Amino acid sequence: MTIGRVIAQLFGWLLTPVVAWAASFFGATLVSWIVAGWADAQTQLITTIVSGGLTAVVALVFWLRLLRRSAR
Repeated sequence: MTIGRVIAQLFGWLLTPVVAWAASFFGATLVSWIVAGWADAQTQLITTIVSGGLTAVVALVFWLRLLRRSAR
């Protein structure tokens, strides 16, 4: 059983960049879709970058808390 736990934890840690990438993509896409009609191009670009970064950080915080609370 300890080998299974080590593999599960390793897999969880290896998924961390994928989770951050997916969250940033989702946040940037959602905000750029919302802002598309009422802002100029520069404002759209800035809000897309900021929202992508913020959602990646928030997702990483929750993901790392989940990994740390997982059964040892």
